Amino acid sequence: MTNSCGYPASSNAGNSTSTSGTIFADWSMNRSWKNALAPFLVLALLTTLSFDCAVEKQRKKVVITMGDITDMTGPAAPAMIPIVYAIDDFARHQNRIHPDIFLDIVRYDTKYDPSRDIAGYEWCRNKGAQIIITPLPTVGETLAPFAERDKVPIASAAITSSPSGASSDWVFRFNCPPSNEIKTLLAWVSENHWDYYNQRLPKIGLVGWNEPYALEQHRGLREYCQDHPDEFEWAGGFLPPINTMSWSGEVERLKDCDYIVFGPGGVAIGTFINQFHAKGYDATFVGTSVGITFQGFILSMCGETSLDGMLWTSVCRWWNQDSPVISMARESLYQYRPSEAESIIRSGSSYINAYQNAYAAFEILERAIGTGGNLDGQSFYDAAVQFKTSWEGYPEWGFTKTKRYLVEHVEVYQWTAEVSDLVRVSDWLPVNK
Repeated sequence: MTNSCGYPASSNAGNSTSTSGTIFADWSMNRSWKNALAPFLVLALLTTLSFDCAVEKQRKKVVITMGDITDMTGPAAPAMIPIVYAIDDFARHQNRIHPDIFLDIVRYDTKYDPSRDIAGYEWCRNKGAQIIITPLPTVGETLAPFAERDKVPIASAAITSSPSGASSDWVFRFNCPPSNEIKTLLAWVSENHWDYYNQRLPKIGLVGWNEPYALEQHRGLREYCQDHPDEFEWAGGFLPPINTMSWSGEVERLKDCDYIVFGPGGVAIGTFINQFHAKGYDATFVGTSVGITFQGFILSMCGETSLDGMLWTSVCRWWNQDSPVISMARESLYQYRPSEAESIIRSGSSYINAYQNAYAAFEILERAIGTGGNLDGQSFYDAAVQFKTSWEGYPEWGFTKTKRYLVEHVEVYQWTAEVSDLVRVSDWLPVNK
């Protein structure tokens, strides 16, 4: 139900109506007095509603329309749906506690088909989007020239540092490049996980679908192995087309590996692990932040023991860590989605990573609006390039006039079947560039 302002009717308005009903019921006046007072009561009620309407309009004077280009029905949907929930829940929460700013989300489903990215951009722009947000690695790559041309900032959760993405000042990455993440993880493995004194040189390879994030991982992994031949033996990377489900060739090429790095994609990871183990092979599986968003989906496909010992880097704290950001995300999740909360937590890091990104983006929005009371692409850009933040328990992160990724640290987590959860095994590590 909405009031005459077009906003949802508030609980206060409902209480006022209920109270008025009680007053009418308790009066012991005769019918003539009631009939005489009725017009005045109606006028008073209309005046109150008009005043409430004016207050609502005054409070929500800055409307920010954000276009979310995502995948809700394609192969990335298991990880993307919790991100959708987090963005919507964050917007609802902020609209409640910040009456002077109203976040409006318009959403386009690409089905993880990069050929739909431009159509999604045009659709969102036609809906009034002033900013584009996206969790998909292809979107920032594709839309970089459009963002530059139209002065529309793109807040991307997963964009690579390839030339097309890096060339646009208007694409802001709210995580860090996967090449940096994988190099940081390999350095940690070499120092903390592999026993070089009693074991041979570990062999490492990569498998996943041929898409930007996995290609970026592949580049970082290959470079690290070339730069550190005394730490790893490079077995190669294998990236067949998206939606590949049969991995017989890749399984045989990677069967002797001690570590296997995954590109993102829950179905890809799950089907490979099952086929790899079905052949009797074993390795320590390794992934980065985007992969961890599929954890629940992979667990449902492979079982907990199949992932025992798997290592992930993460740009956000895990659900079992103490942090105000974690607490806010958990509170929001249980407030708005109580029946789904446990399954969303179990699904992976999508919700909490998206909440963290939304929290940072909103800090930029507040600074961009400032005292002017308006927002456009240029004001967001100007605020973003000067943005720095440090939450309790986190390092300081930020953009600069030349740096377009926010996060500069990761933590390492290990899946432990014994406790059926991820266990943090490192402090914050500066990313290896």
